[in-house]
Amino acid sequence: MIDGFWATLIEIGFFLFMVSFFGFVGWTMWSSRKDGRNAEQLKELIRFAQQRGWAYADVARSKRGRYFTGKVAERVFVYDFGAYDFITGTFRGRTFRCFELRSRPASPDGPESTKITVTFELELPMAVPLTTIKRRRPLDTVGARFFANDKVVELGLPVFDKTFRVMTEDEDFARHALSGALAQFLATDPRAPSEPLLLSRNVLSTTYTGRLRVEQVDAKLNYLSDVLDRLPAQSRRVAEPHAATRSGQDS
Repeated sequence: MIDGFWATLIEIGFFLFMVSFFGFVGWTMWSSRKDGRNAEQLKELIRFAQQRGWAYADVARSKRGRYFTGKVAERVFVYDFGAYDFITGTFRGRTFRCFELRSRPASPDGPESTKITVTFELELPMAVPLTTIKRRRPLDTVGARFFANDKVVELGLPVFDKTFRVMTEDEDFARHALSGALAQFLATDPRAPSEPLLLSRNVLSTTYTGRLRVEQVDAKLNYLSDVLDRLPAQSRRVAEPHAATRSGQDS
């Protein structure tokens, strides 16, 4: 027979388990509502794009980094992925795209749960080596070296290196790109730690998990534009040999 002490301990343990269980369920439901988007919000997004003179498509297809909407997509037989709520236009004098990517990974929410990631892209005037700049994580170095075959670059600038991790397939390019104003800007701008940056081919992009909403568009595009304004001109010269090599491989 269980004495009073153990009975009380079991009751406390059961109570904590129930609190944790229902707390998790409640948090999941709240997260789903928070990340959801109703029909009126989608209409607002479409109106917003149209008022700016931008193009909107409910879906676009990608082939080797080029996007196709409408009937053009029917003639493209090899798709990298589908992009949803696809918006393209010009912002601060540069061509941009933003869209949702949707996938169904293994999830405790069930097989029907969908992970949605929003991507914002600005086109670059040149092709560049694959380079990622994001907040430091404990296993970044292991992942870069053993899975992506990237180089991990530290600039020797403590105010930058303590917060950010730079991973690249071309160390010379990364050092040139982050020289001067860009590294200082990222180290001091409050937006930077939560905005991962990817330089790839002729695109500068950032992503977040959630839905594409009107209030995010200007904020993300302004941030990318601020970054691109500080990308030093000499990065073009460093990128050119790499771009030529890549073109030879793709042909």
